Amino acid sequence: MKKCIFMVLVLALFGCGDNFCIAAESTKWDYFLQPEGTKKAYEGQAKGCDSYETYSVVHDNDYGEIKITIRNKMFIGNLKIEVDTYYILDSDRNQVMEIGSWCEATQMKMSYENLPKIILDLPLVVGKKWGYVEGDSTVVKEVTNKKKLSVPAGTYDVYVIKKTTRANDTNEKQAEYFEYWAKNVGLIATGAYTKVWQPGWHWSSKLKSIEMPE
Repeated sequence: MKKCIFMVLVLALFGCGDNFCIAAESTKWDYFLQPEGTKKAYEGQAKGCDSYETYSVVHDNDYGEIKITIRNKMFIGNLKIEVDTYYILDSDRNQVMEIGSWCEATQMKMSYENLPKIILDLPLVVGKKWGYVEGDSTVVKEVTNKKKLSVPAGTYDVYVIKKTTRANDTNEKQAEYFEYWAKNVGLIATGAYTKVWQPGWHWSSKLKSIEMPE
């Protein structure tokens, strides 16, 4: 299960909807937003472990910000897992923040302690760092470099973000992940270095296709 499940962070919108208009700010969110209705498919590391996403965007009066829902359908063999993850765009801080999630199969809220989690701190600049607490761990993200990366969907100029997780009580490094973000596309790949279960580098997900609305 853990070999295949990954949460993808990306979504949808340029221009004005019935309840909001952020066209003037579109360039600020270029590494996270795509047009509403965008559909993406990701291939997982193991055979048959793929993920498909759809998106919706609303103005959320509780937060006073744009609220985004990413519906992630993950297929692990014959098993389908559907999870909705919720984000807001904080215009004051220029941050994309995860505020919770919901699993349809279990009818359970899959939220972490100490939400929200800062997914992106914009604009992306090499050397920028930010962090947040996640349960018993502290997460630090760092924009390490910019490069070209080829995935099944094509070749993109990406920013590489290293995500390091350390235990709060011992400061021991628990994991080191990498995210690859492309302008006007969003998250196109994730990978990690591990010491157990296939030690060394492995790709967790790669963008297989992207379909923009007409």
